[in-house]
Amino acid sequence: MCTGRIDLSFIVRAFAKGADGVIVSGCWPGECHYVTEGNYDALSTVHLCKMLLGRIGLAPERLRIEWVGASEGTRFAEIMSDFAGQVTKLGRLGAAEGVGPKLDAVTRLVPYVKLVAREKLTPPARTEEAINAFFAGDEANAVFDELIAGKLVPGPAFAEPVASPCQLACPLGTEAWRYVAHIARGEYEEAYRAIREPNPFPSVCARVCDHECERRCRLAVTGGDPVAIRVLKRFVTDTIDPGVYTPPRPASPRPQKVAVVGAGPAGLTAAHHLSLRGYRVTVFDASEKPGGMLRLGIPAYRLPRDVLDREIAALIDENITLRMGVRLGKEITVDGLFDDGFSAVFLSMGAMKSQPLRVLGEDASGVHHSLHFLAELNLRGRSLARGKVGVIGGGNSAIDAARIARRQEGVERVTIVYRRTREEMPAFSDEIDAAIEEGVILETLLSPMRIETDGGALSGLECVRNELGAPDDSGRRRPVPIAGSEHVLPLDTLIVAVGEKPEIEEVERAGIEVTKWGSVAVDQRTLATSRKGLFAGGDVVTGPNTVVDAIAAGKRAAVTIDRYLSGEALRQPGEAARPARYVEPAPGRQAGAERLAVPHVPAAERRSTFAEVEHVVTEETAQREARRCLRCDLDSRR
Repeated sequence: MCTGRIDLSFIVRAFAKGADGVIVSGCWPGECHYVTEGNYDALSTVHLCKMLLGRIGLAPERLRIEWVGASEGTRFAEIMSDFAGQVTKLGRLGAAEGVGPKLDAVTRLVPYVKLVAREKLTPPARTEEAINAFFAGDEANAVFDELIAGKLVPGPAFAEPVASPCQLACPLGTEAWRYVAHIARGEYEEAYRAIREPNPFPSVCARVCDHECERRCRLAVTGGDPVAIRVLKRFVTDTIDPGVYTPPRPASPRPQKVAVVGAGPAGLTAAHHLSLRGYRVTVFDASEKPGGMLRLGIPAYRLPRDVLDREIAALIDENITLRMGVRLGKEITVDGLFDDGFSAVFLSMGAMKSQPLRVLGEDASGVHHSLHFLAELNLRGRSLARGKVGVIGGGNSAIDAARIARRQEGVERVTIVYRRTREEMPAFSDEIDAAIEEGVILETLLSPMRIETDGGALSGLECVRNELGAPDDSGRRRPVPIAGSEHVLPLDTLIVAVGEKPEIEEVERAGIEVTKWGSVAVDQRTLATSRKGLFAGGDVVTGPNTVVDAIAAGKRAAVTIDRYLSGEALRQPGEAARPARYVEPAPGRQAGAERLAVPHVPAAERRSTFAEVEHVVTEETAQREARRCLRCDLDSRR
């Protein structure tokens, strides 16, 4: 099995069908062509399955995961030979007494293990070392004890199937299959309701969501192209008036006040859902306008500002007060908020502090950190790039900075410098493609060494060529400098985009527990911090993450804060996700049809404009694409 396509149920079914051992193998984390953010989900999946096998008395050694590069055929043959010998020593699985019924029971348990694992068994660090340590600890075993005792999921539900892979993949639990099914039937208002019910930012996510649902689509995991779920969402949100959906509200208001610190996607989502529950909410933010990284970090050609403004305005009601230009640790403090009568506080300040490059000359004129560079344009309309521009980094911030610089007047060329290969860049692949189409130069296997200056101003970047060596702690192959390959890249502007981190100085001063990664420590299921009544979520907890994950954190925080203020237990039994309703399949399914091609502004035109790059598809195209869906939800009703 390939790690990029793995699913817990595949492994269990292999054993149930008579396999004596299963090996999961694939590219090194970061080199996978199907999972661009690395294969750490596969690592967690194997750990989960080993725990399941151990609970029914089977040796965990019957299951192994190995990272194997595409060119390491000899090594893979050696691994297979060694594993076969190991399995032979363990003996035939079919000879074990009663193993069949036990595996059948485990098969029925799998969907619920995955459901709880998403909430509870996800460690904050995405490294092999951290995941191995987590599953060797007590918490993972405690969760399994609760699962098997029926405390986390109602016992009778264990025999029932759960939702489609696309729904399970979405942090918000969006029934993607449902709105796709409505599109196929031409029922666009119903499709909008299916999108909006779980997600207060439908138009935003239709443009910038990382669409994990597509990577888990069964068309994709069986070797084809996934349904273009995000593009179909864009078709609906651009076509239908948001007024067709009215969120439910309580009959009477609640007496408590809640403070939210941070007006990004997590904070605004929390405020919206708390308002819907009847609470009065005050949202504080250090910036001039609400939106957080949606406004500060994402360029207008990906997320037009009128779209963002409309979506935020729709969330602000009579229960929500915005106080902009207010910074935690300066105008307000954690203690002060509680002293001012707020019954609960939610921290959602994001990760707004750029990581330094830590090389000589970083303070030279003409050197900018990515968040400052992006904020100057997105908030104040100032263009900082000129002449020959270099961008250091391989994430989405680096790509956004490069594409923005390419559009600014007086720029001759833009070069991205990344120390590993393109396959290991964490940025979205289609965004990298778009940057190259627009004329951005991508220099890989190149590391910065020193910033050259002339009279205190940037003049160039000294770099060294790399080759890939052994994997480091992240599982990716370490870049090793090549002696004698040093050279200087002449530059007039340098943008450093090597990552961001949360600003937690005030949190530490307040005596609140933080992690060794420099984020706020929380209970992963409830988002409760070490201080009673104080909750945190979004990038301030996870570090830089996706928009949809931040929205999901805000939604979860609202639920937990409501429980806290209502005197209920913060931890509640988990519920299996299932299709909420039945949608009659549309006639004329497009079996074997090719995935749609998304229309874009031509690359030559994009270089001089900040107009939205991606166009909405036509109704005919949307319906044809929607009819490619396999309707996995129908399996969940058998």
